[in-house]
Amino acid sequence: MKKAILHISGDVQQSGFRAKIVDIAKALDIKGYVANLPDKRVKIIAEGDETDLERFIKAVNIKNTLINVTDLEKEYFTPTEEYERFYKLVDDGETDERLDTAADLLKELIHVSKNGFYDLGSKIDGLGDKIDGLGGKIDGLGDDLGGKIDDLGVDLGSKIDDLGGKIDGLGDDLGGKIDSLGDDLGGKIDGLGDNLGGKIDGLGDDLGGKIDGLGVDLGSKIDQNRIEITSEIRYSRDDFKSHFDERIIMIEHDIAQIKAKIML
Repeated sequence: MKKAILHISGDVQQSGFRAKIVDIAKALDIKGYVANLPDKRVKIIAEGDETDLERFIKAVNIKNTLINVTDLEKEYFTPTEEYERFYKLVDDGETDERLDTAADLLKELIHVSKNGFYDLGSKIDGLGDKIDGLGGKIDGLGDDLGGKIDDLGVDLGSKIDDLGGKIDGLGDDLGGKIDSLGDDLGGKIDGLGDNLGGKIDGLGDDLGGKIDGLGVDLGSKIDQNRIEITSEIRYSRDDFKSHFDERIIMIEHDIAQIKAKIML
């Protein structure tokens, strides 16, 4: 057995510190008491197994949202074994254990408000950045698709023109061979070849123009849809974040009221 007397400085009064000390002492089977001092420090008398007592001394060095231990003075003595349990010494007008429990819950709520909603806001911002990136990829996809359709139209038109030239050549060659069999039949076939080549050329030009128009129209529609989707997502994100900001303000207001009541 070993006895220690501790004097704790920092934000340790009216912060739920003594209630925490009682819980730690009970968990380590430490006997004694904890009390507030007029100079804003807290005094702890603790008796117990030497190993458990050292663990207890380390555990009372608490730093969290409400409690901040800045200095710990300790002295060791021979144990008197006069304490049957560990308790909080309460002066007139101080809170009981139920309000200490309420202070612990308040501390946890403050921690969630400061950290949980902040993390959520960061995740929402990250999601917005990813959505913006997706919009950029859609822009690139629209430009690339429009370019490929333009290239396809030019290439197809060129191939049709080439085909028309070959058909023209075939008509001339066929006309020559038919001329050898009959001038009249050759002349008609020559006329047919010229007319067919012109129609095929016209078809190639018309088809190329339609494909070019389709590429431009499709690219424009993709750009417009991307702008509308991005605007709607950003509006939803801003509205969602604004809603959470309002909720945080309400929670902080409620916490201030609870804390004011507890400090009465």
